[in-house]
Formats: sequence, C-alpha cells, structure tokens
Amino acid sequence: LLQYLFKNQNRTRLPNLRAPVSLRASKHLRLGPKTVSHLDLLPRRDRMSARSLFEWCNETKTAMGGRLLREWILAPLMDLTAIQSRQSAVKLISERRKSSLIFEKLSRVYDIERVLGKVSNRLATPRDTLSCARSTLAILELKPLLTELAPFSSELASILAAIEQGEVQAGPLAEKTIRIQREDAPLLARDGKIFQSGYQSDLDRLIEITERGDRWLIDLEEKERARTSIPSLKVRYNRVFGYYIEITTTHLKNAPSDYMRKQTTAGGERFFTEELKRFEDDRISAEEKRKALEVALFEELNAEIEAASTALLKLSEAVARLDVLTSFSRYLDRPGPYVFPEINDGLSFDVECGRHPLVDKGDGSFIPNSLSLGHERTLLITGPNMGGKSTVMRQFAILVLLGQMGAPIPAEKASWGVVDALFTRIGAEDAIFEGQSTFMVEMTELAHLLHHATPRSFLILDEIGRGTSTYDGLSVAWSSIEWISNKIESRTLFATHYHELTELPLKHSKLRNAHMAVEQSKTGLRFLYELKAGPSSESFGIQVAKLAGLPRSVIERATQILRGLENGATKSGKHGTSASIDQLSLFTAMAHAEPSPPEIDLASIDAFLEELENFPVLDTTPLQALDRLGKLKDQARTLRLELVQV
Repeated sequence: LLQYLFKNQNRTRLPNLRAPVSLRASKHLRLGPKTVSHLDLLPRRDRMSARSLFEWCNETKTAMGGRLLREWILAPLMDLTAIQSRQSAVKLISERRKSSLIFEKLSRVYDIERVLGKVSNRLATPRDTLSCARSTLAILELKPLLTELAPFSSELASILAAIEQGEVQAGPLAEKTIRIQREDAPLLARDGKIFQSGYQSDLDRLIEITERGDRWLIDLEEKERARTSIPSLKVRYNRVFGYYIEITTTHLKNAPSDYMRKQTTAGGERFFTEELKRFEDDRISAEEKRKALEVALFEELNAEIEAASTALLKLSEAVARLDVLTSFSRYLDRPGPYVFPEINDGLSFDVECGRHPLVDKGDGSFIPNSLSLGHERTLLITGPNMGGKSTVMRQFAILVLLGQMGAPIPAEKASWGVVDALFTRIGAEDAIFEGQSTFMVEMTELAHLLHHATPRSFLILDEIGRGTSTYDGLSVAWSSIEWISNKIESRTLFATHYHELTELPLKHSKLRNAHMAVEQSKTGLRFLYELKAGPSSESFGIQVAKLAGLPRSVIERATQILRGLENGATKSGKHGTSASIDQLSLFTAMAHAEPSPPEIDLASIDAFLEELENFPVLDTTPLQALDRLGKLKDQARTLRLELVQV
C-alpha cells in the first residue's frame, strides 16, 4: 500500500501517516465476525432508521473525537489499569463540572488530521491553514483547565503532557499563521490575497500597488509639485501612453533633469521617471505577480506545517481522547442511574437493573433486568417470541462493551471479570452471493465462536438450529451448549425455543434456566419483559401469531395441529406425527367452521375513547403531548389487532 502511495503521489515520505497499531494485541477485547451488525454498534446504510451504539454514545465535538470513539467501540480495553484510568478521568470531569467548558473550547477545533492530509498532498487551502492555526490555539487554551485536573487523573495528565509536547513546535507556527494570514482568506490559493501587509517586503510593495495604487499616484503628484515648485504639475494615465507627468509650456524650464520626455502636446510636455516607469510596470502585472508570490509563500507555509506534522498529530490525538472522555462524562447527566462497573480478574458477571441503552428512552418505561453468572456460567433463556430475549442478551453484551471502553453504563450496580472477546450468533440471514444458505451462515458463525472462545469470553447465541429440521436443529443446539458449558466454560446467554434443552441443567451443574416472563389471560398475552429464574412453560407462538393479525381460521387450525402434536408426543414420548392429527384440510376447516360470535372488548374501547375525548390539550406541553400521543397510538394499535381477530 505504501509503495502504491509513493509511486502514485510521487512522494518520498508521508508525514501525516502514523504507524499501524494492531488491534489484536492482548490489551483489546475482540469482536466476533458479525458482532458489529448483530449489536448495532455502528450506523448501517441498510438500516438508516435504526439507531446505533455509536450514535447513542457520540456527544463529541470534534471530527477526531468522533473517529476515536468509533475506534474505542470496535476495540474496548482489557487492561484493568487502562480501564480504571479512563473511568477516573470521566468521573473527575463530571464531578468538577468541566464538560461544558471543555466542549466550548473543542467546538472551535477543526479537523487537524484532515488538514494535515491535504497539506501532505498539496491540496490545502488558505482557509485550511488558518483553521488549523485557530484550532491549535484553541487546544492550547485547555492547558490551564488540564493543569488543574491532571494531579488527580493519570489519563488527563498524559493528555496535558501530549499537548505541552506538541505546543513546542505547533504553538509558534500557529501564532505566525494567525499573524501573517488575512481573516478573509480566499477558498483557493491561486486567487491571492492570502497574506497581510508586513510579512514580506516584495509582497508589501505589490500589495501597496494593487490595493493602494491610486493613493500612491496622488502622493507622487504632491511630492513632485513640491520638488519642482510647479503647482500645475499633474500625474495622469491613458491607455495609449500609460502613466506620465504633464507640465505646461510655461513651466518647462523647471522640469528636473531626471524627467524623460514621453510626448509633446500643444500645451506642454509629458514626461516619465524611472520611479513612475517601475510603478507602471508593476501595476500592470502586479496582480499576477502578487498571486504568484503569494502562492509561493503559501507553499512555504505548507512546508512548515508539514514539518510540524508530528507535533500537530500529538495535539490531535490528545484532543480526541479528551473529547471522548468528556462525552462519556455527559452520560452521567442523562436520566436513569448510570454506574461505573467494577472490572476485575475474576470470571463472574453481575449486573443489577441494567438497561439497554438503545431501547431505553429515559422516561422510566423501560423494564430493567439483572444478571448474575458465577459457577453457573451459562444461562439458558426460554420464553415467547417478542418477549424480550434478544433485547436482554444484546443489552448485557453492549454493557460489557461500554464498561470496558471506560464509560459509565445504564445500571444500578455492575461488576465482572474482564472479558477478552465478545461473540454473537443472532438472527437469520443468507449469503446468496457466497452460495451459503441461512443455516450454513448460522453454522459458520457458530463454528468460529466454538473455535475461538475462551473462559473469559462472553457469548450471545439466539435460537441455534432453527434453520433446519427440528431434530437436526435440536441436536446441534444440544451438543453446542454442552460443549460451551463443559469445555469452553465461557459466560454465555443461550436463547432457545427447544424446551427439551431445559432439562440439561439437571445434568450439567454449570447451566441454569431462565425465562422472559409473560402473563396469559382470557384477553391474550401481556409481555412483562422481565428475566426470571426457571424455564418457560411454552413459547406462546400461536398467541403471538394471533397478535400479528393472522386470519382466525389459520389460528384455529394451528391450535388443532398443536394439540395433535402434543398428544402424540405424550403418548409416544417424542414428537407426534401426522398420524396423530386430524387430517382436516385448512380450507375444509374454513368451509365447515361454525362462525363464532364476535368477541369485542367494549370496555377497552370505551376507556380508550373516553381518554381521547378528555385529553387536556390546552393544559399540556408539546413534549407531554407527544409522549401521550405515542401511548395512545400503541393502545389504538392493540385495539385494532383485537378487532382484526374478530
């Protein structure tokens, strides 16, 4: 790659590039091949409406800070000292209420790294160099604040040290740039008018000519009148003869010897001097000369900036770290409790009342959940579709990432042994261009996980084996969970609809059952979104299908088939076959089914309409109105689904 750049850019060095840093080093947590997409860590073009963890985290004010935040999300820390150092800095910034002051300075910092790239490739504009200088001085304004905080935080002390190192070379260069460049710098260097007067003598003369030429001619006229004692002497210009000094016939005897005759007129003579000739030559070509000289001087300035690249990169890296840490401190001002996890050398995992940062709206409506993994390292989670299994698993995985980035997490209390890798197997998708079916993709991801996980890893597996036949899928899920629990011993959350697996904790001491709670009543299901101990009694798939709006006859036939399968399984000790089911076709069932009387919950509809009618529009703030309308919309959707079933 470097050879390609050297060849195509015709360069012998690229000072704006930094040496590559391996993210596979022992100090960084590894992510699985699909973990970034499974957990929505970064924005995705195919899911523009979905919010990513990066967007949730990002309160940075600089482009460098935003890029560094992305790097930290993709490479959380494993080194306990480094994690604690970041946590200490974030706490200090929050406790001392310094975030607003820091952000005020950072809001004036331009993308220094981008400017250096443009400087290195000779693409920088005068506005770029001026912005770079202003950014440098804005960064240096942070020194007093950091000097105050540095004694209490090694992380902030290292940031201050980096700024002081960069200041040695970058500071004087920034002051010089501010001094010599005009405030109204043009977009392109070839347009000229980049530098101020007083920077370079030749340029000063050209500026004098181009911007103050008329004044110079008036001054010359006054000077020559005084020198010659000819009050009628005039300095004039025409397109044919250019600039000249005109003296009437009466005063020709007073013309100085250095005046050279240019033209004779009826009323006198026209002369020129060496000074006036030089002015004429300069003024005619002054604009072009000035532009050429300013381009040359600008290239010299670019060379100075390029020579200071190392110092400027130090400033850029330091301010990026400060930007991200300050962004972390703002989480502590968000609604809901936030806490710094205690990360240690153990292998346990404990989170009390954790919340999913991308789902929690901060209005108290989100149901928090707790998780504790000790000797029982694997949690087998069952429950209905839409019950919150995937959300809960993703929640704890994201909390691990946030915590090991050094950020506070949305929870009441948290501690865990440092995680070395985070692997996920979630969702169903194929790879048709690679010739892989949905099940093949699932197995490939599972294979990577089983080969690379360690006892320190954190695993998220959602419905392993669903992409093939029931028995094959159950067998793969069964053997995988045994291997993870007995051989790898990773901390694992394993969601499944295979209820046969809930018997495994009786045979394996490191397995434990849990389920997502749900309430079932005559009116239907009510999801509680609470993670509770023990297995779920069933998956409630048909009830969820009913909520989704499937035709009533389809629901009734599905219920009939389910009962037949369950009866067959009870009699034979395994899944029933089609022989145990009444072979009435779906369409026959529709033709012969007795129409059921409508079952409309009029009380719910009356309550909804009454609430809508009595809504206090005039006494409600816009924010409260939006919140209440959202809830009314959810109620209307539920009522509509109930009416569809009827």
